[in-house]
Amino acid sequence: AIQSLASTDRITAQIRAHDVLGRNLLKKGETKAGEEELDTARSLSDVASAFSSSSISAEDETDEVALK
Repeated sequence: AIQSLASTDRITAQIRAHDVLGRNLLKKGETKAGEEELDTARSLSDVASAFSSSSISAEDETDEVALK
């Protein structure tokens, strides 16, 4: 699922796939791989949050985007 979604703009689906995989790996005892997947999900979530919180001001024609 992760490979299929990688080339798409479906960020929410990508986040969910990494989250589910990470949790599954943790349950199986694969701590490092599980944490890496959860970190990837968090990173994608941060990108999605920054994107959705950006706004465009028509008055001064500038974009306000908080990426970091």
